[in-house]
Amino acid sequence: MKNINQKLFELQNEIGVVSKDEKNPFYDSQYFDINKLIKELKPLLKKYNLLLQQPIQENEVISKLICLDNGDSRHSSLRLPEVTIQEPQKIGSCITYYRRYTLQSLLALECEDDDGNKTVKNPPKKNPPKKEKELKWLNVDTPEWKRAKELLKSGDTIEKIEKHYRISKANKEELLKINK
Repeated sequence: MKNINQKLFELQNEIGVVSKDEKNPFYDSQYFDINKLIKELKPLLKKYNLLLQQPIQENEVISKLICLDNGDSRHSSLRLPEVTIQEPQKIGSCITYYRRYTLQSLLALECEDDDGNKTVKNPPKKNPPKKEKELKWLNVDTPEWKRAKELLKSGDTIEKIEKHYRISKANKEELLKINK
């Protein structure tokens, strides 16, 4: 019978690198979704006869793996910050972050640098970028087209313009010629 360390070693080798496939528009960063990760983990947890729990106990968010064969366990935890009950959204957000971070730590998941580091340097945007469906098309011979050309000439990037407009391939190629 394998002990919990052997099971964790094999589980870690099967997980591989966790990709950050969700976008935080307020910080222009990416993160991995805790629910998607748990969904991916469930078959591996079953395979290795491990139980994952993420309780909140004594003001700490805990990620805990329990070996169902012998009861051994490993855990990672983070203490919740002191907030008032008038801020339940902040508490919920913090719990979600801490579930993600404690699970990442517990399983030694390979991930890119977390979006938390970016938030220290870049304050949140007041208005998140619009989804592509909501963006207007940038068309030739419009005031917006003229403004886009001026911005590019002054050193702005096409990526910055694409945060505000949808641009066809042909129009994008035309705009990219400006700074060549």
